[in-house]
Amino acid sequence: MNSADIKLGYSCNNNCIHCVITDQKKNALKTRGNQDRTTEEYKKELYNSRINGCTSVTFTGGEPTLRKDLLELLNYAKSLGFRINMQTNGRAFYYKKFAERFTPFNITYTIALHGHTAEMHESITRSKESFGQTFKGIKNLVELKQKIWGKVVISKKNYKNLKNISKMFIDLGILNMNFAFPHAQGNAWKHFDKVVPKYTKIKKYIHETIDYVEFYNKNITLSFETIPFCFMVGYEKYVSELKFKGNKHIELKQLDGKTKDWQKIRLQIKSKFKQCKKCKYDSICEGPWKEYPKKYGIREFSPVS
Repeated sequence: MNSADIKLGYSCNNNCIHCVITDQKKNALKTRGNQDRTTEEYKKELYNSRINGCTSVTFTGGEPTLRKDLLELLNYAKSLGFRINMQTNGRAFYYKKFAERFTPFNITYTIALHGHTAEMHESITRSKESFGQTFKGIKNLVELKQKIWGKVVISKKNYKNLKNISKMFIDLGILNMNFAFPHAQGNAWKHFDKVVPKYTKIKKYIHETIDYVEFYNKNITLSFETIPFCFMVGYEKYVSELKFKGNKHIELKQLDGKTKDWQKIRLQIKSKFKQCKKCKYDSICEGPWKEYPKKYGIREFSPVS
């Protein structure tokens, strides 16, 4: 399935310490005078992606639910025959009547909840009441029988509690989870020392989380993004980049600039090292984000024989 990832803009009601788009937001405000696409701009991108053969679209931001025209745009995407995904912090779905308005679109939601307590989550979002609103928003969507992926950005603030976060998702009724290593751009680069952990530090907590989830229910869908194979020995099937293999085309449309092929650009913004050539996973491993070795070096990465 060819898919399009189309950014609505950069407006958001959270200010996550790991947010990668803060520099892009500043640049948009400087160059175009605003931080969001207009209704017509977004419809044009939807139409062009459909003409190019994309059958699935991800609405992403910023925060999509802040858009007053969101239902109009979803209706247009539906009329074009798209399968619709949405990346959201889920706070607006705290209001159940609001959540009910989205049920006709058969959306697959990816909802970010970065801690199992308000203190942990809000130390990351830097937004008061964001935990309670997201938590209740998820509960409302679950009650409305919507499909949800739980999303966690792994950081120094939460990596010791990945198992607890996975338990929270399970208790909420979410059986699909993605844990992503932070990409050190924007806020994540500015606050690198507070955000980005070393792989050697988080390895055992990742394995512990997988063991816990597998014991609970082997049918739960679980993936870990940008965790190289040398840290996932015995757990290789949970490396999320495996799902990108094949001939699928993924259009990445940032607010301004040319459409990019995520299948190609993703490899250009990651790093591989000399020792990787000796690893049995070299042909399928993508390595870490390029910013990581600039800070931590490459000694952690050992080839798997």
